[in-house]
Amino acid sequence: MAPTLAQELETYQRELPSLEAQAGKYVLISGADVLSTWSSYEDALQEGYRLCGLDKRFLVKKIELVPRVLFNSRSVQPVCHR
Repeated sequence: MAPTLAQELETYQRELPSLEAQAGKYVLISGADVLSTWSSYEDALQEGYRLCGLDKRFLVKKIELVPRVLFNSRSVQPVCHR
């Protein structure tokens, strides 16, 4: 079974109130630990690989106070052109 990021996503939700002042930045999370925050995704990702390597799971996520839905296919209605 492939590893999931469920624990990291739970950590993000739990810690979101304490990350509120850093909205717009990127948080680096591994397991139940918030490791650091970064101004860019690339810097956070690089630090994640430096700290966790290729064997340990980590999550880089933009700190957003209001979750953004990028795509929802269930609300799309087919369009018929005749």
